[in-house]
This record gives sequence, structure tokens and C-alpha cells, in this order.
Amino acid sequence: MTSHLEEKQVRVLEGDLPVDVRPHSGWSEERSVWTGHGDEAQPIKFGTTAVGTYRAEEEYGAERQWSKGRIIGINVARGLALFGMFSVHTLDPWNEEAERVTVLWMMTAGNAAALFAVLAGVGIALSTGGSKGLRPERRINARVQLFVRALLILFIGLLSNLWLDPPVFNILPYYAVLFLLASLFLGVRKRTLCTWALLMMLAGPIAQYFVRSAEPYERILSPVPADLISNPADVLGTLLFTGTYPVTTWSAYMLVGLALGRMQLNRIQVQLGLFGFGAFAAVSGWLMSRMAVNFLGGYEGMLYSEVRITQEMVEAFLTEGPDEDLPTSSFWWLTVAGPHTNTFFSLLLSTGVAVSVLGATFLICRVFPRLLWPLAAAGSMTLTLYVCHMAFLHFYAIGDYSTDQELNLALAIQILGVLIISGLWSLLFRRGPLEWLVGELSKRIADPRRKSAETGGALKSGSRGMTGSGWWRHRAVSGRHRM
Repeated sequence: MTSHLEEKQVRVLEGDLPVDVRPHSGWSEERSVWTGHGDEAQPIKFGTTAVGTYRAEEEYGAERQWSKGRIIGINVARGLALFGMFSVHTLDPWNEEAERVTVLWMMTAGNAAALFAVLAGVGIALSTGGSKGLRPERRINARVQLFVRALLILFIGLLSNLWLDPPVFNILPYYAVLFLLASLFLGVRKRTLCTWALLMMLAGPIAQYFVRSAEPYERILSPVPADLISNPADVLGTLLFTGTYPVTTWSAYMLVGLALGRMQLNRIQVQLGLFGFGAFAAVSGWLMSRMAVNFLGGYEGMLYSEVRITQEMVEAFLTEGPDEDLPTSSFWWLTVAGPHTNTFFSLLLSTGVAVSVLGATFLICRVFPRLLWPLAAAGSMTLTLYVCHMAFLHFYAIGDYSTDQELNLALAIQILGVLIISGLWSLLFRRGPLEWLVGELSKRIADPRRKSAETGGALKSGSRGMTGSGWWRHRAVSGRHRM
């Protein structure tokens, strides 16, 4: 009797096991379950009940949100993040007539780069199994790929600083360290990822506060390859604690993105949830900061922490963020939520904005996907376009004394140029040149025995064989979408 039950336990699904017989622990395939919906009392069975009780393809605009097996909204959000960083790096943040920072600055400063980091986590999650994740035996190869990709991005960032000497702080070296960190979390569940993100939001600002107070090393904000050899500790300390995008706090954005990428992002319930929860988190971060500053003594604590501090300086920290660092004369400075202040409230606000924007782009792409294809085309090659942006700032004559008209013209040239170049490029190629180079090298180095059928097809059929057909020719076939 026992042997018969054991044999039956191996052969049948969990739901069909005999009474008092439990299934084996470990990995199991998806099984169909009755949702309770059906015509004429006939049950409809789905592969999963993770979200709702209706098939994904039955939701409004389900097919329109896909292009070549990928969700369009992710690239649209990348395009928005890219243009947001363009505006922050190009335009004057101060409005002389209103005597305050511009509305565009308040919307994009810190938030655009945070969206960039969150989307990096989403991309990593989608490339490593999406909502299903990776089986343990495949994680080693994925970690090696991420490690190689991080080294290549670091190399590109360091060379950009060396050859272009951009007038802005390059995010790519920090980005590379975030990729290295993400390789440690590939097998982690969504709830654990969110817990780690919250931990980094809470502990990261405190760690940076004490490191800034001690200042045990020299900051190298724009490292070049030689700095890795001559001052490795200074470069690492800057990237982790005191740089423009310090990893000890910005890792929270990456971890949130990894958690998002493990969700069923093609479901409308998830997309609505992202939009609503993101907006709630952003408003909560701002309100809690204002309550601490205005009602719990934070304003006075900052104002009287040093003799040199004035009311204008405190207001500037609250709205514009620091020119270099937050002061370390009082813990009350950790209650501000200005751009790049790297406090808990600032991180929560920017995370909420990023998640809300991502949810909004998903929803909009269900209705108007073709109108947003220029943004999606730009979002498909952000690494290449970011390097081009730094080259533009290096060669184009703008500076501290440029007029608003000159700065607006510089931004318009960049946006129009990106839309035209990326639009034409997307007609022939699926990825940008640097994206393709980094992706192919990381795959080949991680698995030298890998036979690249895509590359072989490219050599036979030309550029379209390598990258696929035009951007707008989507194939939304049920059950074949790659998350």
C-alpha cells in the first residue's frame, strides 16, 4: 500500500493526491486551478492565480502594451528618465522672476536618476527570469553575466570621464557597482528584496552621515582608469558613501526595481497598484519630512546647529538640495527631502515617484503605444545616448554664464537629436551599439561555449537578422511574451 501511494504521488499533480499523502518538497511546475468563472457553469482553468481571475490577454489594451515580446512601457519610462537627466544637466534650476527653483527642476532633480536606477533593477529582473525567477542551477551563469556587464559599464564610465571630462557627475561608475550588488540578490524573493531596500533606506543615510563626519579619504567624484590603480580606496569610498549617487543608499532603488521585475508587470492590476502605491509613497515621504522639519523642531535644529547656517541655506537644502553635502552638525539634517540629500525621506519620495511613473507608462501604453514609440526608441539605447549626452556637454559651448535661451536651445537640440537618431536606429536595430556590445560580450565571456545563433543569423541576413524587425511591429501572442 505504501509503495503504491508513493508511486502515485510521483505521477499525479498536487491537487490529485490521495488523502493523507503530501507532495514532495522542492520545485514544481505550474498547475491549472479553477477560478470560478466560465460560460454555462463550465470552469475555466488558468496556469496561475497570482493576479486576478481573468486571463492577461483579456484585459483592456493587453496586446497593445507589447512589442517584440517586451512591455513597451519600460522603454518609455527609460526615455523619460533620460530626458529628465538631460534637463537637470543642461538647464538653469533657478527662476529669476519667481525667485525660486523651476517646476521642471523640482520634478526631475534626483527623481530622474532614481527612475534610471529603479529601471536598471527591473531590467535585471526581467533578464533573469522575470516573475518566475531563475532555477538555482542557472543563477551562477546569470551572476557571471552581471559581473562582466558591471565591469564593462565601469570601463565605459571611466573612459568617458577620461576622454570627455564631462561637466556633470557621471552615473555609470556607480551604476556598475549597483550591477555587482544586484548579482547577489538574483535568487531573493520580492518580500525580502523590499525588506533589504527599506533597510538600506534607513541605515544608508546614517552610515553616510558618520563617514562624511570623519572624511577618512579623499573624494574622487569623476574617477578615471588611473585612479583605480593609484587611489583604489578613495574611489571605492566615494562610490559607496560620499559620491553623487552613493551605493549605500542608491542600492535601495536597484532593490526596489528587482522586486518590481519579479511581479507580473503585464497585468493591469499590478500596473494600477504601482501607480497608486508609488504616488502614496512619494507624498508620504514629502509629508513626513515636512512634519519633522516644521512641527517636531527640525527647522530650528538645523538653523542653530552651526553659526554659519542661515534661513536661506536651510530653505535651499529643503527645496534645491545641497551643492555638495548635507552638513553633519546635527541629526536633524537627515529629515530633509531635497534632491540628492540621500535621507530616508528623500529616498522614499524618489522611489515613489519612480514607481508611480513606471505604473503610469504601463497604463498609457495600453491606450497610445504608437504615439510613445519615439520615447520607447530612445529608452532602448539609454547607455549609448547617455554617453552621447556627456559628449555633447563637453563639446557644446554652454556654461555658468549662458542665457536661458541658450540653455533651452541646447536642451532642444539634445532631445530632437535623440528622438531622430534613436527613431531611425530602431528601424534597423533592436538595441543601441553600446547595449549590444555589452550584452554580447557578457554572454560570451560568461559562457564561452555558447553558440550564438543570433549572430550567425545576422551574418547571413544582414542587420535585420541580428536585431529583429522594426520597433512598432509587435507580436502579442498569448503565452509567448518574455517578461
